[in-house]
Amino acid sequence: MLESGHDDAPAQPRRTILDTLLALTPAELALIASNAIPLVGVVLFGWDLFDLLFLYWVENLVVGFYTVLKLVVVTGGASIFAVPIFLFHYSWFMSAHAALLFAFMGRGSGAHFSFFIWTILSWPPVAAALVDSRWPAFALLLSHGVSFLTNFIGGREYRSTNSESCDTFRWNSSTRYIG
Repeated sequence: MLESGHDDAPAQPRRTILDTLLALTPAELALIASNAIPLVGVVLFGWDLFDLLFLYWVENLVVGFYTVLKLVVVTGGASIFAVPIFLFHYSWFMSAHAALLFAFMGRGSGAHFSFFIWTILSWPPVAAALVDSRWPAFALLLSHGVSFLTNFIGGREYRSTNSESCDTFRWNSSTRYIG
């Protein structure tokens, strides 16, 4: 310290927004871009509440897809058991979520409930909404894919995950947007 009471350390240069963006990883950039989708949809394309909620439902599908990939990586041969169990539970969750979403928002011709994800996706109101949201859905698929490849595979997150924690995968995927 100098006698004047000021620190003699050199001042740190201020970081600009560009410096901050350039320092981000690909996964962080993809996360920011995918989180901007709802804002862009509302501001530029006039999305309503249903469009936003449906997009989050679609993101649940994407999360489920990458959870299956994580289960395969972590459990290896045991995935022959883990994946069908996960898909059964997850299909039930996604079906109930879709039925409630379409019922509460007044879309579709009545609730459709199924234990199999492919029958949920083929329900005409869901299929039509998926077509309408194909580009935002593709962006979410890419964003989560970048994270999966750079963090889970490239960052070796799978090494800190064992087959006992697959229950955590299943639970976290199903409760991601609840409470």
